[in-house]
Amino acid sequence: MLHGESVSKYEELVRDQARKMIDAWPSGKPFPLFPYTQSLALEVILHAVVYLDDERDRNELRSLIPAILDVGALTELVWIAPWLGRVGPWKRYMETLRRTDDLLFKAIDRRRRDPELERREDILSLLIRSGEDEARDDRWLRDQLMTLILAGHDTTASGLAWTIELLARAPRTLAAARAAAETGDTEYLEAVISEALRLRPVVHHVARTLKKPVTVGPYDLPAGIMVAPAIGLVHGSPRWYPAPEEFRPERFIDGSPAPYTWLPFGGGVRRCPGAAFAIMEMRIALAEMLLRTHLVPASRRPERPRPRHINTIPGRGGRVVLEWRR
Repeated sequence: MLHGESVSKYEELVRDQARKMIDAWPSGKPFPLFPYTQSLALEVILHAVVYLDDERDRNELRSLIPAILDVGALTELVWIAPWLGRVGPWKRYMETLRRTDDLLFKAIDRRRRDPELERREDILSLLIRSGEDEARDDRWLRDQLMTLILAGHDTTASGLAWTIELLARAPRTLAAARAAAETGDTEYLEAVISEALRLRPVVHHVARTLKKPVTVGPYDLPAGIMVAPAIGLVHGSPRWYPAPEEFRPERFIDGSPAPYTWLPFGGGVRRCPGAAFAIMEMRIALAEMLLRTHLVPASRRPERPRPRHINTIPGRGGRVVLEWRR
């Protein structure tokens, strides 16, 4: 459902949601992009993964998911000391998780009994039809849904906010990207996105446990330990990317990067399964923005990355000022 022709089925949904997002942008005054891109990505992923027929349930799930992701060091203490879940902010967080579970288990039960199951195209329906869940309980299905919903929207929202923030500070590249949007040049738009993800990777490392000993440079690493390739260091290496601090989408048109030198989605058999879906979503949303608006940075200083659970987002949310195009 996240590759090939299946991805193309969601293009019109993304286009429609992107237009709604852009219509909600305030004009003539600074505003942060990230809350809007997050709302867009959440709406798209909920349609793709588990479309809830009940409008009240959909609205509630929309409000619960961002709250689940709003995790700081204080909230994380509940996993070290579970008794904290009985009081204060930890109690409220655990109640958010429980209510989200209730909605997802309700959706799973309804979908199993749905006479239209064979015609549905969301991932929950696909998982049930595949029979993979037959030897497991509903909690396995819930885990698949939560993984796809959480990992499948917040990272995309961060990547899109970074792409727009970087473009707004590069007038020549912005003009070239706008021309690409007007002519339907998807190759250049995807090169812009690839370069933005190189400069501002949303996730900075992907951990792997070694199954056998391996030598990396001067280090002999034993089996069983965990290693984390540093994505940011690879992306910023002049060995692979001349003038790595410059925003130059042409890098991804002149030739493909060497294997394992572009890693925003990880690599190997554990590479992010939603990579193609995320690129499609960012490309369509970016094209709509370029066709309808002109954005300028709200300040002269580029925004620094700010950690947000496993992601990094623009430090001030990607603040820009909107002007409508005629």
